[in-house]
Amino acid sequence: MSLTMLKNYDLIRQGKQEGLEFDEYYNGPANYKDIGKCHAYIYLTHPDYVLLTTNQQKIVFNLPSLEQTEQLYSTIRHEMEKRN
Repeated sequence: MSLTMLKNYDLIRQGKQEGLEFDEYYNGPANYKDIGKCHAYIYLTHPDYVLLTTNQQKIVFNLPSLEQTEQLYSTIRHEMEKRN
């Protein structure tokens, strides 16, 4: 499993997205250039995201603010390091 912080990242859509999109949020299956097919749970309010990659799937997500996203990334990273 790997965790990556994508800072100021331009998510370039490939093909039709099949999830639900609101003014500031997207949730569902997605396909992005350089990431590929994944599940996305993203706020469209800023361009920073967390990418979690496992053997079976990729998940892209963030929280409403940059600060919240960075804090969540740090928390998950810390927990992952404790388990290794």
